[in-house]
Amino acid sequence: MGSVADGCLEEWAVQGSLLRVLVSHAQTLRLRPGDIFHAQNGDEHVAHPDGPVRALVIEKSGCV
Repeated sequence: MGSVADGCLEEWAVQGSLLRVLVSHAQTLRLRPGDIFHAQNGDEHVAHPDGPVRALVIEKSGCV
């Protein structure tokens, strides 16, 4: 889970799949200050910042 405090970013996410293999099937979300993103267990996701971004990211122990 993460929340954007300042700046903007795109979060690419694929439900229960390998993001690096299935980029064409990724859902892209535009996150702005105040937005929250929550990935489910097994979801792959990667953030692509649009310039400087301050964000709070919370992940379970053992996440890669």
